[in-house]
Amino acid sequence: MTRDITPLSDLVRQSVGRLFWGWLADVLWRVVVRVAGVVLSMRVKPLNPAPQSPWRWTQRFGDGALGQRRGPSGVIRGPPGGWVPSGLTLGRAGARPLSNVSRGFAMPTYTALTTLTGQDAAEALAEAMERMEPEPTGVGVFEIEDDSGLWEVGAYFLEAPNEVTLELLAVAFKAKPFAISELPEVDWVAHVRRELSPVEAGRFFVYGSHDADKVPTDPARVPLQIEATVAFGTGHHGTTLGCLRAFDRLIDQGFAPARVADIGCGTAVLALAAARVLPDALVIASDIDQVAVDVARANMAINKLDGRVECLEAAGFDHPRLREAAPYDLVFANILKGPLVELAPHMAKHIAKDGLCILSGLLVVQADSIEQAYHAAGFVSVSREDLGEWSALVLRRK
Repeated sequence: MTRDITPLSDLVRQSVGRLFWGWLADVLWRVVVRVAGVVLSMRVKPLNPAPQSPWRWTQRFGDGALGQRRGPSGVIRGPPGGWVPSGLTLGRAGARPLSNVSRGFAMPTYTALTTLTGQDAAEALAEAMERMEPEPTGVGVFEIEDDSGLWEVGAYFLEAPNEVTLELLAVAFKAKPFAISELPEVDWVAHVRRELSPVEAGRFFVYGSHDADKVPTDPARVPLQIEATVAFGTGHHGTTLGCLRAFDRLIDQGFAPARVADIGCGTAVLALAAARVLPDALVIASDIDQVAVDVARANMAINKLDGRVECLEAAGFDHPRLREAAPYDLVFANILKGPLVELAPHMAKHIAKDGLCILSGLLVVQADSIEQAYHAAGFVSVSREDLGEWSALVLRRK
């Protein structure tokens, strides 16, 4: 009887094939097990949870406009100076540059973005992404304010993220497939400064130090130096511009409030404007983020108003000093729809009879519902200005 003898070369190919497919299966199994462990950890609280990384921070109710309990209700996680591109720093206090970016250094950065339904699922996905390798430098959760119920989850990486892990996470949390992009190496600070030209809002001239030579010499103009930095409010955004224009018109009409509060102040540009044109008024600026409060104080010093405005860390009017100084003749609140609605009864409580509030941070399509909430709280509408997709409202307490 004869036996077929398999050539040695075929045996080698078969052995290599088995080794390769065995190795690939092992890699895929490890990935699945790792992701499954991450997903399960989001649903089962460990008996001895590990301490949180010192590089993690959370800012709730942050902004596309971020900070002072201002929607979109969001969570941002990352280093104490968690990096985001310049576009996202135009939210009230919350989006911040990494220290090396803020010094002007460029770095390659990757983004991974997805959307899904529900805040709980979005925050759970964000927590799962924090455990990825490579580890993201920052993870953000933001509500998409179009009444769709969708939330956006995004992460930033200093090296290319693991696409297999992202695909599995998207499936596990029923999210859309991640859109992964590599951002160009850009010195964002220099870029922002080039793009931010001075802003004119009536008598107010808002500028950065790079445009100091453009400050008007007309004594009737009011220059306010605000740097493109880690808190919201350079004057370029339609919300800040709308508030400044509304305030300017009120001053032209002879309005002279004795007590002013800027709730959710960010850079405190609105409080600065009030302090400049109302030398005898009490002016208080507050923000839920201590970083914004520090920026506000620095801006006071830059504008030679150090000590002129009280800068406090507080959510809404939740601070002894804010309650003690009430009632106010004027309150600025350049935040967003959700927090503005929540603030309505507190505004009525802390604003004097016939006192005014200037509200912004809201979209044109949201303005009517904001007005309704304030009418129900005892206010009447005075004026409204739409700038692009944003609205600024002025209301008077009855």
